[in-house]
Amino acid sequence: MFTLQRIETSTQEIKKSRFLAIAGPIDDEASAKAFLAAHSEPAANHNCWAWRIGQTYRFNDDGE
Repeated sequence: MFTLQRIETSTQEIKKSRFLAIAGPIDDEASAKAFLAAHSEPAANHNCWAWRIGQTYRFNDDGE
């Protein structure tokens, strides 16, 4: 399994919609929630997210 060492981003525009991906290192569920709160875009129509720590994972497609 790989562990991210720093925050990485990627942006793509498809049919006039902008998709922004932000990934970063986390240590536990609390830091995952803090990362999501810090990097979610309030003006976006959808904020989808996922995280995995060992065999524990969570995700939300925000209705997509």
